[in-house]
Amino acid sequence: MFSLSANAQQIDSEGKFNFSSNPSLNVKNQNRATEGSYSVSQDGESITFTGNWWSRFLLETPYEITANTILEVTINANPVGEVVGVVLHNNIVSTSNPECAITFGGSQEWQNSVSESYTEDDYGNDVTFRINLGDFHIGEVQYLTVMSDDDVASSNASVTYSNLKIYEEEVYDEFGSLRLSNKLIIGNNTQSTGRYALAVGESSTVNADNSVAIGFNAQTNTDNSLAVGDNAVTRGNTKLAVSGDASVSGAITASHIAAESIDTTMLSVDESLQVGGSITLDGEVIISNAQGDISMGAFGE
Repeated sequence: MFSLSANAQQIDSEGKFNFSSNPSLNVKNQNRATEGSYSVSQDGESITFTGNWWSRFLLETPYEITANTILEVTINANPVGEVVGVVLHNNIVSTSNPECAITFGGSQEWQNSVSESYTEDDYGNDVTFRINLGDFHIGEVQYLTVMSDDDVASSNASVTYSNLKIYEEEVYDEFGSLRLSNKLIIGNNTQSTGRYALAVGESSTVNADNSVAIGFNAQTNTDNSLAVGDNAVTRGNTKLAVSGDASVSGAITASHIAAESIDTTMLSVDESLQVGGSITLDGEVIISNAQGDISMGAFGE
């Protein structure tokens, strides 16, 4: 049924999981010898279930699922039972409310089902699935569980999982820009829709909180952002645009601003500029054509 491979690396440098690196742990109320069984291939790259059986594996190192984490797995079944799926979770006692569970096929709907599942037309054939786990969960997980769930008498369900991989993806768009959600986006015509992102490149745009866009025509469309570049534009509260012809839509609030020189000749503020703390200037402030109110808690040179 199962044998450990000497010195087997559980997840290799390419993200491939080795089912023979650690023994399968029992899953309460699922594993009964009279209802099912499992076997692992000699190289550890595949695991096969018959009937009703779940196999849980403790990850040697907890895996941190990010917005860019990809699960890739090949499935071959004939037939499928109630649920064919992969679960990444932290609770060793139960998988009833797992952090991340993906269903690839079966007669029951459970957790997150893929849009194109494994069906009768696929029986006996390898079908490879590629899922972005970050769409379902962000955070650390400690266990990997794979299953053939089929709680019926004399189940004849049979499913093999092979080439299971968990890895971080570097995503490039049609412009050749590197896109890492919540981290960094680099390239021409860059655009971010996730939070805490940095977009760097010509015509870079950030549609996320706490983000920075740096480049020609840099633009930020949410709060707490910074746009740096020619024709930089920011829209919303608590923002700063730095460039020639910079434009800020909304109020700017700050506790402290320190600068050698601030020239606001080309700076437009639609509402008001509010500073709750102090402004320290080593150079001079030039303000022309000011519109709206400017209120300051303290001003010193």
